[in-house]
Amino acid sequence: TPEITKLAQQGIILDRHYVHWHCSPTRRSLLTGRLPLHHGERLSGIATDDIDLRWKTIGHKLEGVGYKSHWYGKGHTGYMSMNHLPHRLGFSSGHVGFLGGSMSYHGRQRWKEELPYHATSYSTDLYGEAAIAALRAHNTEVPL
Repeated sequence: TPEITKLAQQGIILDRHYVHWHCSPTRRSLLTGRLPLHHGERLSGIATDDIDLRWKTIGHKLEGVGYKSHWYGKGHTGYMSMNHLPHRLGFSSGHVGFLGGSMSYHGRQRWKEELPYHATSYSTDLYGEAAIAALRAHNTEVPL
C-alpha cells in the first residue's frame, strides 16, 4: 500500500534479514540482530530457548535513545529466569501473551508481565486491544 511504502522509505528497510524455518530462532535474530549461527539457537527447546542476557535487544536499543516500545503476543525468549521475559528485554510496557511456542489462539496459558493471565478472549483481539490501549495512553512528546 502507498502508506506502508512511504513508512518504509522514511525508515529502515530490512533487506538482509533472513528467517529461519522455526519461529524462535527468527524471533531471537530480530531481537538481537544476530543470525542463528551466531546466537546458538537453531531449534527451539527448553534447553536452548534462553536469549543471552549479555546481549542488547532492539528493545534495549530503542529504550536507550528515548523510545517507548511494546510487545504483545508470543514471547518464547527463554525460561531460565524472570529476566528472560519479554518485558525485561527493553520493552516499555508489560508483555501480554504466550511465553512458549505452539499455543492455541484460545489458550489460557498467557502471561502478563510476570504472572499468569487468565484471559479467555481470542489472542488477536486481546493483543489488538492492548496495543490500542497503549497507543491511546502514549505521551506524544515521547517517540514511539
